[in-house]
Amino acid sequence: MARKAVTRDLSGQIINLIDETDGGWIIRNRQVVNNEKWQRMLEIEKDKREAALAATKAINNPTAPVADRNVAPSKTIELEKRVTDMESKLDAILKAVQK
Repeated sequence: MARKAVTRDLSGQIINLIDETDGGWIIRNRQVVNNEKWQRMLEIEKDKREAALAATKAINNPTAPVADRNVAPSKTIELEKRVTDMESKLDAILKAVQK
C-alpha cells in the first residue's frame, strides 16, 4: 500500500509531506525536498482557488439585476391592473350571487 501523509504544527505549517505513489518525500523537516512536485501542488491549489472565485463572480453579475430593475416597474403596473380587474370581476360575481 502506498502512503500519503501530512504532518502540521499547531499554526498549520507543514512539517512533513510524503506521497509514496509520486516521488516520496515532498517536504521533510520543514524543507522542500521535491521542488517540482511541490510547485505542481501549489499550482493545483491556485487553480482550485481561481475556480471557486470564478463561480462566485458568475453568480454576482451586477448587470443582470440592473436590467431587471429597468423592466420591473412596467411589470408591476401591468400586474396591478390585472389584480384590479380581477377584484372588480369578483365583486360583480359576489353581487350576482347575493341577489
